[in-house]
This record gives sequence, structure tokens and C-alpha cells, in this order.
Amino acid sequence: MFSTIIASCIGGLLAIIIAVLFFRKKGKPVEEEIKNEINREPEKPADTPELLIENTMDNLLYLNVFIRTKKVPEEVLSLVEKMIDNLMVATPAMIDRHPEHDLTYELKQMCHKHIMKQLKEFFDISESNQQKYMESLMERLNEMADLIKRARDIVETDEVTEMKMIAGFLETKYSKPLGD
Repeated sequence: MFSTIIASCIGGLLAIIIAVLFFRKKGKPVEEEIKNEINREPEKPADTPELLIENTMDNLLYLNVFIRTKKVPEEVLSLVEKMIDNLMVATPAMIDRHPEHDLTYELKQMCHKHIMKQLKEFFDISESNQQKYMESLMERLNEMADLIKRARDIVETDEVTEMKMIAGFLETKYSKPLGD
């Protein structure tokens, strides 16, 4: 008898919970459900080397288009193109050979973030101030270009001990916030 009463209470509670959930869901407008489904983040596939390389190439393409749509001197354009060319060789090779290496991470950051950050900061200032800061921009870009070229040489010769050193330098120089 006692077990029958408990079973009836549990069954009644479940029925009430199901009814509340059903009416709550029924009360949502269809448009809201469609909007939520459209805005839902798709499940991310695992980061395969192929996907990482494709993402890197997309970032470099975006960087190339970005720099070509701005009014920049030819020297800036050619320097950024050299950096892109070197990254197009070095980054996929590192992703294939040493996917977990610090240098791989830093090269991906160069493709994705560091170069674009320097350029955006420059283009966010007024055109009159851009002339004033052009020399500073060129110094930073030349330094980055030298590091990227050195990274490409290291990757091509597979100098594993040098990879750690250049990765540490890139991390110290570009990955840490300015306040650190």
C-alpha cells in the first residue's frame, strides 16, 4: 500500500513536470525558435592539420586583401607581401611536422593576429598622423619580417633547437600584453 502511494506521487510529479515543460515550450513563438536555431553555434570539428592549414591560408588571404585595400606606400605593401610569402611556407610546414611546438603556435599567431594588429593600429589613426608614424610602423614590420624570414629558414632546415629560441622571442615580443 505504502509503495503504491509513493509510486502514485512520483507519477503525478512527473506528469506535472512534463505538462509544465510542454506548455512552456508551446508558449514560445515559432520565430524565436527559428532565430535561436539560426544563431546556434555549429559544432566545431576537431582541429585537424588540414583545417589548421586552411585557416592559416584564409588568414593570410584576408591580410593580403586588407593591405591592398588601404592607401599604403609600395614599400609597406611589398614588405607585407614578403611576410605573407614566408608565412605561407613556414606555417604549414610547422603544422605538419611539429603541430604542438611553440613555434607553430607563434607562427599561427603571426598569421592570425600580430601583423594585423600592427596594421590596424596604424590605419585607425588619422591620415595626417599616419605620416608621422610611418617610420615606426616600418621599423616594427621590418623586425617582424626578419623574424618570419628566420623562422622560415629554421623550418626549412628543421633546426629543432633553434625553433625553441625563435618561438620564445616571438612569444616575448608579440604574444604577451604590453603591461607584462
